[in-house]
Amino acid sequence: MGDIVEGKWDCPLCGSKGILGRHRTCTRCKKPRGKVKFYFGSSSEIASLPAVTDAQVLAEAKAGPDWYCGVCGGGSSATVSTCMHCGADQSLSETTDVLVKPARFAPEYWADTPYQPKKRWLSPVVMGVFVAVNLILWLWWGFQEHDVVGQVVSWHWEHRTVRDHWSEVVRSDWESGLSPSPVVMPVNGRGERGGVQNIRHCRQEIHHYERYACGTERVCSMQTRSVSCGTEESCSVVDHGNGYGERTCSTVTKYCSESYEECHDETKYCERPIYATKCDYDTWVWLEAESRTTSGEGDKVYWVEITPGERDRLRKLGTYEVGVEYVDRDEVCSHTLELSELDTYLKWNQQEAALLTVNNFGGVTAVRFVK
Repeated sequence: MGDIVEGKWDCPLCGSKGILGRHRTCTRCKKPRGKVKFYFGSSSEIASLPAVTDAQVLAEAKAGPDWYCGVCGGGSSATVSTCMHCGADQSLSETTDVLVKPARFAPEYWADTPYQPKKRWLSPVVMGVFVAVNLILWLWWGFQEHDVVGQVVSWHWEHRTVRDHWSEVVRSDWESGLSPSPVVMPVNGRGERGGVQNIRHCRQEIHHYERYACGTERVCSMQTRSVSCGTEESCSVVDHGNGYGERTCSTVTKYCSESYEECHDETKYCERPIYATKCDYDTWVWLEAESRTTSGEGDKVYWVEITPGERDRLRKLGTYEVGVEYVDRDEVCSHTLELSELDTYLKWNQQEAALLTVNNFGGVTAVRFVK
């Protein structure tokens, strides 16, 4: 037979923790101890618990589990037949179908101690679901769209005229992809073909790297294993259900963690360069020779004129912006409509108003003419 040790319990009403098993009322809120779970700690903590030696306490500890009052819900020793809290007879808990009430509904002689409810927080899962649902609803609301009428307040354009010159250049490429072909000169800036001529200066260069097996190598890593390292005392408690329990201890094998090096051979891989023949050659390409930019407001648009030469071509690049102001939710907002086509820009120059589609986040998703 083992010796008797005292356990601990936590008050489910006020949250007080580590109350000694001898106390049948909470040391903080003074409420009766109901059906709680007793605990005695880890094996080493159990071994260090002092044994109960008082004869009266030992008799009570060995009498059996507490019984619970059908009136107040408090626990009483198996050595008594009336409730140690409210005085009700034990037969009520055994034969009367009475709902066990929490201590806050107990008789009035507990009323002088205010009830301190335990703080309860939402579980992480419930909180996560709550946040996710609210996020989805917020996103749904934010992407809802509505139309507002805005005022066209500005028109801006920028034109860039580029002159490209058909020029002979030297290029390099892998011999396997080169095939001699004639150059075709452009006519009015069109129909050109660069061709491949005068292939020369061929040499060996690294084309890519190849990975190959080049032997084996020893690879080691540190591992951990559990090994026997002596003996230790292991203790456990049989809970008597009344704040006390019977301790039993025995000698068991002790295990410790041991680090060791584990090694094995692995294939070793190396890289080597793969060479191929690369050559220079002549070809023809368009190179930008001249560029002129101009900009302005409104519908008076024009391009800077450049006179092209015999082997030249002209490119005209334009960007256009239309500024719109509108009122959404009593707030004055602005939006810049970016265009790439001159014809579309000129149509906007004839407009004084615009119809904008706006979401609740304030983003503009579409801009249209007001018909």
